[in-house]
Amino acid sequence: LIEITWVTGIGGTEGLETVVRVEMHDVDNTVLLRITHAGFKDEKSKDIHQYAWGFILDKLEEDLEKKYSR
Repeated sequence: LIEITWVTGIGGTEGLETVVRVEMHDVDNTVLLRITHAGFKDEKSKDIHQYAWGFILDKLEEDLEKKYSR
């Protein structure tokens, strides 16, 4: 379990401190990540981050598959 505060400027959290929680679970020899990002000031900011996390996690999965499928 990792839990950190996250603050960005315009177009992000707008200077508001949010909390990112990353949980890692072993499921059949595969690591399952559960990311929760909370504390947004409004739905727009939450939606932007939801999109960004999806993009980041897709990229992470792609990079890990390349690295470990050799």
